[in-house]
Amino acid sequence: MIPPIDIFLELQATQWAFATILSPVTREIEQASTEVWADAIKPPRRKRGRQRAPRGERPPTTTTALREEPKRIQERQMRRQAGTGPTTRKKARMSTVEKEIDPHFAEQWKKRWQATAISSQGATWRTKWEQTPLALYEGLPKHAATALFLLRSEIIGLTG
Repeated sequence: MIPPIDIFLELQATQWAFATILSPVTREIEQASTEVWADAIKPPRRKRGRQRAPRGERPPTTTTALREEPKRIQERQMRRQAGTGPTTRKKARMSTVEKEIDPHFAEQWKKRWQATAISSQGATWRTKWEQTPLALYEGLPKHAATALFLLRSEIIGLTG
């Protein structure tokens, strides 16, 4: 079972973010990023002219946003398990979140697939089992073979 590429990449990124969340290197990178932002928003010392307007708070980095997803998954899981009693050990809670990441994205894919299945009719390839798909590409220039591949895998379609 292979999910669509966007869900697969989000799954991989979320797993990486979760695996590195407690790393000392991660903490140092976050600290360095915060220091760089603090230096960047510090107004220069001016004797004349208008003072610069304050730049506001530091926007979240992509990595910070990625690390929020496991936290949301953990919160969702904790709401589900509210009746089973509190978990006191952080390691136990973290390992259950790790186990919950894959099913979370599998559920996302299932919902998307079901929504698509209701609204459209599945495409089928109607050839004999003996015909190998490689024969379709023989003799085609590279751009035509690429277009054929994209049409067969339904990445691009002929309907408008």
